[in-house]
Amino acid sequence: MSRRTLIFGLALTLLLSSSAAGLQKTNAQAIPTPAATPGPTQYPVTIKDCGGRETIYTQAPQRVVTLDPSVAEALLLLGLKDKIVGLTQFEQDKDLWAPTKTEMQSLKVINDLSNYPSKEVIVGLSPDLIMSVYPSALLENKDLPDRDGWAKLGINTYLTQGECHLSQTPVTDFSLLYQDLRNFGVIFNVQDRAETEITKLQTRVTAAQQKAKDAGLKPMTIWSYGGGKNPYPAGAVGTPNAIITLAGATNAFGEVLRDYKGTSWEEIVKRDSDAVWILTAAGSGNDEEQGIKAVLLNDPRLANTKIVKNKAFVVVSYPDGGIETPRNVDALEQMINGLLAIQKAS
Repeated sequence: MSRRTLIFGLALTLLLSSSAAGLQKTNAQAIPTPAATPGPTQYPVTIKDCGGRETIYTQAPQRVVTLDPSVAEALLLLGLKDKIVGLTQFEQDKDLWAPTKTEMQSLKVINDLSNYPSKEVIVGLSPDLIMSVYPSALLENKDLPDRDGWAKLGINTYLTQGECHLSQTPVTDFSLLYQDLRNFGVIFNVQDRAETEITKLQTRVTAAQQKAKDAGLKPMTIWSYGGGKNPYPAGAVGTPNAIITLAGATNAFGEVLRDYKGTSWEEIVKRDSDAVWILTAAGSGNDEEQGIKAVLLNDPRLANTKIVKNKAFVVVSYPDGGIETPRNVDALEQMINGLLAIQKAS
């Protein structure tokens, strides 16, 4: 499966069947809300992930395979490097998150940087937990088992909530990110560390929003563009919408109840947004900032739009803001700074 498919997958199958062996069960109506409890984790413990699916953990996992770098960043933030036996990597070194870059580079990479690892490679690592932020990894992958399939092999899975395709509820803040971090704290018995890191992130969010308020940042409409022949902007159900909303802006495609969905250039012109989010490193084949800007600036259809006339560009990379990860707060800070720069220049 290509990097583009990972990011901009179109169709999906809603897999809501019960698992084998009583290890896991699905409740599509449940809202995942377990929170950290004081003191050490008391095993066995039941945790809910994407879609309200319940998994019973009888002990802290010891051998984790991550099917993307974003969830690995969260584990590294919580001091769990020694638990990761295999990393699926889709990012170039230049795109790695500074706080976890050194540790990330020391992990065992198990894929070719553009595709998922094979089932055989994963099983060969004897994991007791497989984790991902991508539904394409654990819900809709034709080459790998889904969550029920891994359960039949006696392997637990965790699919994070921020990009959950089993929900149509708009994502407007980082509460799902915080909940996933809390869940990781419970699963791995590092609850205090999880709460400490969450508090740090929340403090930064508050400071960024106060900066926007103090500077008098006015509301703007914005859409995301990662390059490529056709626009594929972020909708309401995913992390980008949360970043846009927390920055005090409005997602121009906020009525779309998906993470990303293709549209036409004619629709882009019709909506004539105040700004465009340049989503670099999104796997479109045109990942660099100047290349993506050139596509927009040189398209005659966009000549009279505000984004071109005002060069109203906000640059935030896909690894920072396109998917759930602790570095989403970096993306929020960058978004607010970018919007303030556009406002100042107007």
